[in-house]
Amino acid sequence: MAYEELEQKRSYFNAGVAMAERIDALQRALNASRFNPFIFNMETGTYNYQIMINSLNSLLSECWGKLTNDEKTLGKKFDEVIGEYARLNPPITNKTSQRNGISEPVVDMKAWEKLRPLLLIYERQVKEFLEAHDMNSPNKDWDDDEGY
Repeated sequence: MAYEELEQKRSYFNAGVAMAERIDALQRALNASRFNPFIFNMETGTYNYQIMINSLNSLLSECWGKLTNDEKTLGKKFDEVIGEYARLNPPITNKTSQRNGISEPVVDMKAWEKLRPLLLIYERQVKEFLEAHDMNSPNKDWDDDEGY
């Protein structure tokens, strides 16, 4: 192909591909953090349960523009309730030992056992939003009438 022909070719950024990559990365982070929600992640400077919350909020943000007003209201309510609960009842707190004066993380299993099902419900709802607006893995045949 001649240089002149190459020069006339244009490349357009495909935002859908970038969005799919962001959604995939967020889902991977969510799945990885689920293995032990109490581990401190040095890369993010947060505990894995916080990564779970942040990943769900980010997944919600990815589909926000496509949500109906009712879906937005529901998503916002999940964000607010879970954020407020985690702020008031953190599953991990840093306590300073009276013996040696060192601050150490302490897991509050009661707080976690109440937060965990909320996170699961939120995750399922966000996944429903993604699927309802075709933002997850395609579930249509490539040769159907829609052109997928």
